[in-house]
Amino acid sequence: MQAFYNNPPSKSGLPALRPERNLTERTAYVLFAYSTFPAVSSNCMRKDIDGNIVADAANWGSLEDIHNAVHNLTGGIGGHMAVVPVSSFDPIFWLHHTNIDRLFAIWQALHEGTTGKDTFVVERQAGWGSFTVPKNGTEGIHTPLYPFRPDKDHWYTSDMVRPVEKFGYSYPELHNREALLEKLGEIYVPIWKSIKQSKKHIPTAGEQILPQVHTVQQIEAQGAPATAEQLKTIVAEMPPAEDLLKTSLEPSKPLLRDLAPHNKYLEWITNIGAEKHALGGTYTVHVFVGDPAEPNVALWPVAPSHVGTFAPLGQPSTTKCAKCVDDQSERVQVTGQISLTVALVERYLAGILDDLSEESVKPYLTKNLHWRVAELDGTIVEDRSEVANLTVYVVSNEVKLPEDNSQLPVYAPDVTIYPEITTARNGEGRGNGTGLTADAMSA
Repeated sequence: MQAFYNNPPSKSGLPALRPERNLTERTAYVLFAYSTFPAVSSNCMRKDIDGNIVADAANWGSLEDIHNAVHNLTGGIGGHMAVVPVSSFDPIFWLHHTNIDRLFAIWQALHEGTTGKDTFVVERQAGWGSFTVPKNGTEGIHTPLYPFRPDKDHWYTSDMVRPVEKFGYSYPELHNREALLEKLGEIYVPIWKSIKQSKKHIPTAGEQILPQVHTVQQIEAQGAPATAEQLKTIVAEMPPAEDLLKTSLEPSKPLLRDLAPHNKYLEWITNIGAEKHALGGTYTVHVFVGDPAEPNVALWPVAPSHVGTFAPLGQPSTTKCAKCVDDQSERVQVTGQISLTVALVERYLAGILDDLSEESVKPYLTKNLHWRVAELDGTIVEDRSEVANLTVYVVSNEVKLPEDNSQLPVYAPDVTIYPEITTARNGEGRGNGTGLTADAMSA
């Protein structure tokens, strides 16, 4: 069944309904919305100079979070990529890490020079230290990167290797910096681009999500369980792409451009934080919008209601990794983000949701947002509170559409937190107490 969903597009011309489609949305959000190196580079729960956790709800995602998710999803249950000590034995490991390098180079090209602040390595405490930097010592952009040197008299520093071209290579998207944003729009098709196209009355705006819109409509109409088997049936009977597009343009159908009155709309995101090495570091948190009816954990990523996966990529207590042992003793926490916007837009186009406003989305997610926890061997963790310090909550970020194709959208500097979505009727956190409540947020 997994092979079925990875088949090339069918003769109808429909794009394949691949597992974990949300990874594209998550990647686009980090590339476009994040503007500082500390936020984009690390999934570690940020702390101030005194070691206190910083309430930085806008920046719980990162390239490291995306990196971890790909490791887990590629390895699945029993595969090398999901197990850190042996992950590099899978050839895709090297392609994956090259892609993370590519994504960071793209992020640099998008943001360096736009603010002039914190867009590369910043000075901070070294934490665990290394052979050359003492624990809690200071390191920054000019710290020597022992033992690497460009010649016998100098050591490399981060500042010296800022652009990848210094190493004699580059990536296709970087060859024409002027057209970079347009190229990324073609690769990742962020929802703000589709909304902007709709405002220009381009008839194909949003066509990439129409198969999923049809899937959501069918499940809603049939009252069918949102399982991978049900998705397989729906895909087999999917109308041709041109018919889906024609239906979406009927006068009675909702339009993407109406989601951004005054050229602004809300991005909706699930923030997830937990101890990295809880349950031996092998757990994953899966976010669903709709009934998580699929019984097989291996098929969760292809279930119609599944949105995304948070993977800490931790280690068991038997690990030989000295840093991991220190992390375990200090109970290091990591964070991640699962973007919900495209899933909500699909339900808007399906006629299930009125718009992306707080008034529409809050009650919908209160009823339909779910999260489940599984271990690496496919065992479902029934009591989600067994994941130490697991916290799940929803935020929104106001986005202003760019005026032209050469500009990034403008993301609000702060997000709005909605503890009411993750609070049960009895006042406790949903999901065995792992949902954020208003009381917990105040504390």
